[in-house]
Amino acid sequence: MFYKRVDLWDERSIQDHARSRFYPGRWLSTLCLYLDGLYSWMISVLLRLLQFRYQQRSSDSAATKGRVWTVSSDIDWKRTPGTDAAQTYRDELFGSVMSALGTDYDLVTTHAVDIRPRSGVRAALGKCRDKLGRFVGVNTYWSPRIWRAQRDAFRHFRHAWKQIEADPRLRELSTVDGVDRYAEIKRLLGFHFQITLPMAHKYYLMGRAAICDLKPDLLLVKNEYGWRERGFAIAAAHEQDVPTIALQHGNIYARHPGYVYSPSEVSETGDHRTPFCPLPRLTLVYGEADRELLTGIGNYPHDTVRVTGAPRYDHLALATNAYPRERYAEKYGLDPGRDIVLWTTQCHGLSDDENRRTIDEVLRAVTAVGAQLVIKQHPREGAKYTRWLERAVAKHSAVSVIVPKGSDIYEHIVCSDILISKYSTTVTEALILDKPVVILNLGFTADRVNYVQDGVAHGAYSAGELTQVLERMQNNDSSLRDGRDRFRSRSLHGNDGQATARVASIVRELLDRRHG
Repeated sequence: MFYKRVDLWDERSIQDHARSRFYPGRWLSTLCLYLDGLYSWMISVLLRLLQFRYQQRSSDSAATKGRVWTVSSDIDWKRTPGTDAAQTYRDELFGSVMSALGTDYDLVTTHAVDIRPRSGVRAALGKCRDKLGRFVGVNTYWSPRIWRAQRDAFRHFRHAWKQIEADPRLRELSTVDGVDRYAEIKRLLGFHFQITLPMAHKYYLMGRAAICDLKPDLLLVKNEYGWRERGFAIAAAHEQDVPTIALQHGNIYARHPGYVYSPSEVSETGDHRTPFCPLPRLTLVYGEADRELLTGIGNYPHDTVRVTGAPRYDHLALATNAYPRERYAEKYGLDPGRDIVLWTTQCHGLSDDENRRTIDEVLRAVTAVGAQLVIKQHPREGAKYTRWLERAVAKHSAVSVIVPKGSDIYEHIVCSDILISKYSTTVTEALILDKPVVILNLGFTADRVNYVQDGVAHGAYSAGELTQVLERMQNNDSSLRDGRDRFRSRSLHGNDGQATARVASIVRELLDRRHG
């Protein structure tokens, strides 16, 4: 947790990040504890009602062959890619793997319903209706006993925080880039010690109860380093000797706080107890470059990382023909004969100052080169950023469209000519589809992923530079095509469309070994 905060302090304004947190004093933090207990009870009851309404049951015959529990997130419950009117929803990360496993196994799925109850409950409803697997909410395992344990954890961490807060070394360590950030750092750490860590303990206990009840033979996990999933999926599964497989779900980079550990934090024998960090039994990554990073500076044991490719991208091998450009242009009021620039924003991950400079830079550049702009926001961005973008678009003459957050990102990439982003996974998706990419980084920090350094994308790092880069790309958009070919080969297993089959084979291998 502390490392993750330090990483954020280095990469964006701590003031903007701290503004989204409050300092929980004695009475406020206690109130939050009781309110969380009430909220947890309400979510538990609601999910139980959904599960009862749809009466999802396991198959006795399938259960004898093995039970696989997938731990995903609400954001991954999406429409299947394509333009067919009969589209259905499925889990973007695990859906194809679950289909490949089919009726051979009892498939159970879950996700945490927490700070986004509307999104979480909507996804839970969809999964309850789904015929592929059955939904069992981890939140349904909440109980008053777990709340009392959360209260004890709250008292423990609050006492620990009071000791840290009184330590004069905290103020000494609170100078970031030559500026005293003690007030902001105190607010952030106070929030995490008194709010986040007790909640993480609650999720760990709910996960342990779920595993004892469901008795899964294997866990497939997304976001295995998250403050919820690390506890209720990885640590709890280790305790019950249930193997875990984590699927890479985004970019891995050299300073990623969820993947990079010191040698003292990782056990070569798989020990998950203190002082070691609980890691998955296997981590399946996109390509050889990711494997080398995890087993190198990440210090993962070599036999715990395998290269499979990305199941979520298997369909991209056929995506180019699935999205007619003319139909896309008609849908969004664009001219199919003019260049379309797609900008995938990450406003929620940037400081307010960097956001303002980035928005202005993109709109000025697209206007200057006479292109059309499609703005696809990250699904987690709040309404505040949408309003910023709408006001900025109204001030420029370029044809600009802010598309729905939940719209099909693959359609946007296929039908665009150039992608602009900072470090989004949409960069990887654009490279798979052989689209020219510009990394726009106005944050005065190093790129998280070395796309520009590795020769697969163009870079723009100062005001006015994006216009020049776009002009060059309009004249010659094939200058980095060889680099994109190398990237697909080294970082995505060639994107041969067989990643799902490889992951399903590994799942069967582990289950056969477990029952053998």
